[in-house]
Amino acid sequence: MRKKHTKSKLVTIAILLILLSIAGTGTLAYFNDSITVHNEITTGNINIAINQVSTESLAVMPGMAVDRPIVVTNDATSGEAWVRVQIKKQIVKADNSIGDDALIIMQYNNQNKCNDNWKYKDGYYYYKTPLAANNTTAPLFDEIVFSPTMGNDYQNSTATVTIHAQAVQTANNGKTVWEAAGWPNTPQTP
Repeated sequence: MRKKHTKSKLVTIAILLILLSIAGTGTLAYFNDSITVHNEITTGNINIAINQVSTESLAVMPGMAVDRPIVVTNDATSGEAWVRVQIKKQIVKADNSIGDDALIIMQYNNQNKCNDNWKYKDGYYYYKTPLAANNTTAPLFDEIVFSPTMGNDYQNSTATVTIHAQAVQTANNGKTVWEAAGWPNTPQTP
């Protein structure tokens, strides 16, 4: 009888070990379960253009004003952008020396460095409000005037005004153009 009783104890212990191993495996699986998720992130599109009346070369005289209003258009299909513009002026004289670029005068809308829509800071003109998709800024300036004080040493000179515009998204990017991040850290050399 002892054999039978020992045999049933062994069967019972074996069943308990099997149950414990199944429970352990289930617990192990519970703590080691994993899942793979693929996130898809899409970004907006910022696309701006500098618009002006013309880019052709003109023959000018001292004191002459050239009509060249400069505006920036947000050509994106959706989304707003913060906009800033950098202006570089240069005069190269006939002898290839560099002239005084202060003789090229930008006539801003209110004659006060820039109009109420733009603010000059750190070498850039910042458009103070977000520029919506398919909209255009107010003109930064209306015309370029060549100083009447240009002397004969400026005959056959070439004056160049280069405009460089940059834009960053407004979404989750500051409440003002000055709080916006993502601008290049160094000034551009247009």
